[in-house]
Amino acid sequence: MTASEKTVSGLRRLAVRATGEALAITRNGLTLVGLAVAFVLIVLTARPDLRQAGKEQLQHWLQARQVDPVEIPAPLLSPRPASTPRPETPRNCPGSKPPWPSG
Repeated sequence: MTASEKTVSGLRRLAVRATGEALAITRNGLTLVGLAVAFVLIVLTARPDLRQAGKEQLQHWLQARQVDPVEIPAPLLSPRPASTPRPETPRNCPGSKPPWPSG
């Protein structure tokens, strides 16, 4: 086996091992997330007072983040009603768009 073949073989083994380790870490991380969600659901089912306190705190947080709607100033509104058709430009005009979609 030449030096380049040994190097390629070593890199392949390294890639396989790194991929296996990355998958194991991801699998373990997803398992921990699933266990945490299950634990929270069990606690909230067993303790309605905690569920109610969490609901009130979440409602308060959502109301604090709510933004007042912004009114559009009159000059920015369209002077033309939406039902009025737009004027057509001649097809021969250099700035006109073709009738087919260009991609």
